[in-house]
Amino acid sequence: MGSITGPMRSLRSYTNISLEELSAQNIRDVILNTNHPSDLTFQNITPSTGFRIATSFVEDPEIERAHPRISYNPLTQALTARVMPTLVDDCHQEWLSNELLDMVLAGFMTVAERKELKLRVRTTLKGFAAPYTYATKEPDACILPGTLPLPTVVVETGWLESWPRLDADKDLWLVGGASVELVLLIRWTMLPCLN
Repeated sequence: MGSITGPMRSLRSYTNISLEELSAQNIRDVILNTNHPSDLTFQNITPSTGFRIATSFVEDPEIERAHPRISYNPLTQALTARVMPTLVDDCHQEWLSNELLDMVLAGFMTVAERKELKLRVRTTLKGFAAPYTYATKEPDACILPGTLPLPTVVVETGWLESWPRLDADKDLWLVGGASVELVLLIRWTMLPCLN
């Protein structure tokens, strides 16, 4: 088994972990031992290995109980895990649901059309086009119409320091996701408390 080496830095909810030797067990242990909201990034993972690790974690009951959002991007060769998402990380879900309802009430779409749109959260998606063939992605939210394998609208969120990851996620969706038409990137910033 390899060892985790190299720098580990923490900025609010973002942790970037550089690894010399990497094993699925190392990554699994880090995810399972994280006991606070964090965005973990494991870098320099080859596409076939990253795909295999991300796919196996989806089927791992212990990982599933921890509720992380696991994704792998073969272009950046980074496996990410959002562990213990917070209310802020998920607040866009209610907004998106309300907007779909408002579209029906305003006559923009019919009830039958709305029923064809599935709002999904924490759903592992695969089947991306080249150069993202080995990608797996759990979007923060997405709208999946009818029988399409990938969504048409995707929402990705993160804190200020995770902007490069959000930008890479956008590229993955717009280049590798054949049916994706819109990617909403939401970047959270902690404001100082004003009295």
